[in-house]
Amino acid sequence: MKKKIVAIVLTVCLILSLGCNAFAADITASGSSGTTTATLTAEAATFSVTVPTTVSFAVAADGTVTCPTGAVIENASTGPVKVNSISVTGKNGWAVVANGTNFKSVAANSKQFFLTINGDAVPAQETGVASAMTLTEASWPEIVGKTGSDNGTLPLVFTFGAATQNAAFSDQICDIVITIGWAV
Repeated sequence: MKKKIVAIVLTVCLILSLGCNAFAADITASGSSGTTTATLTAEAATFSVTVPTTVSFAVAADGTVTCPTGAVIENASTGPVKVNSISVTGKNGWAVVANGTNFKSVAANSKQFFLTINGDAVPAQETGVASAMTLTEASWPEIVGKTGSDNGTLPLVFTFGAATQNAAFSDQICDIVITIGWAV
């Protein structure tokens, strides 16, 4: 029984000692002031953005081009993000040519293509060399952060053209590198 009473007394003493610390500045004259410092403790914001890992283009025998649809950049971060840069590097012998190239005047089987994303063209560049896009503000707005259960998205709209090929094939033609950061 004594142990219970001692335990209760110690518990009460412990609880009474857990009060918040408060520091005060004494103001002793009318019109005087005191300074209060506010401290914020914040966790780092979550950065979580998803970009497509592959996009597929198709060119039919009659030259009709099919571009991917439904591709988006998805922002599940806690704040807005922005596409900082995009570069495209032709691979497997493929080279980027000027946007709008008329491939009817280009030799068949040439490993050449043009590409625009959201209306901004990929500059011409030989295979294996990165071609940095100039991004326009209208085409690449901030992507809002997660709101409730909804992630912010930015649709990707592609325009593509390629030289006529005499034989059917499937080939990886380029790497598209999208760099994203916090919107400033």
